[in-house]
Amino acid sequence: MQSRPSQRRHFVPKPESEEQLITSENVTVEMLQSFFEAAFLEHSLDSDGDIILSEGVRCFLSLRADKLALQLTVFFFFKPDCALADRLAAVNAINFNYNSCKAIAHPERNDLIFVHEVSLRWGITPKALVQTIRSFCSIPREAIRDHANLLID
Repeated sequence: MQSRPSQRRHFVPKPESEEQLITSENVTVEMLQSFFEAAFLEHSLDSDGDIILSEGVRCFLSLRADKLALQLTVFFFFKPDCALADRLAAVNAINFNYNSCKAIAHPERNDLIFVHEVSLRWGITPKALVQTIRSFCSIPREAIRDHANLLID
């Protein structure tokens, strides 16, 4: 008996309407703002055109230049006298314990930066995007409380 080579297909379910998905082909700042208004997310635009979301923290949402992803970013500041070794230990502990975002210690500015990218390659529903934003925004304060509480201004 001769076996046929396996043909693996990647199944991506289609929504009822393509308009239900936010993709790299259709994403605009205006579209995102309309979804945030419908979800009662407090937001505004900064001078760079990024969306600033107020969801327990001040979260910057920027669209990558290639439009393949949205980047969520939250900034905190280490105390000025905080040693680099302490900053790096806190960031390492945060990254070890919170895998849904990335923490970064900026070496020159004393910034503690939380980052998460949302891929638009296959699309995301507005509801899933809002849930992702709310989930991401809940992490920084908890992570700081658990791993960097005495190091942050």
